[in-house]
Amino acid sequence: MPLLDVSDVLLDPDFADTITVYRQAVTVGDDGRAVRTETTIATGAVITPDKFSTLQRLAEGSNVSETITVTTQFRLTSSTDGYDADEILWNGKRYVVIAVGDCTRYGAGFIEASASLKGMSPP
Repeated sequence: MPLLDVSDVLLDPDFADTITVYRQAVTVGDDGRAVRTETTIATGAVITPDKFSTLQRLAEGSNVSETITVTTQFRLTSSTDGYDADEILWNGKRYVVIAVGDCTRYGAGFIEASASLKGMSPP
């Protein structure tokens, strides 16, 4: 087990930021289509850039994508039974959680998630 506990740093209000998590429960409606019910949760997290804004030039047009890393004690999910991937609002942009890793060995209950900018973003 690692001897470094980073809880003090990751919970420090000078270092952490507030994010809004949108959790979407998904059920099947009477018509056979997915019905989403969204819950909004405010929590603390440390956000760092993963991949800065990257221009992608495609035949259909250009697009800018970016990815962030989110370290938090809130249990984010990239998808599970009955729930779609969590979405995060941070710095005025909405991101979709694409991967979640367990970092509990480095502090009490921390996870690290990778989140990708939601939707198309013109350059």
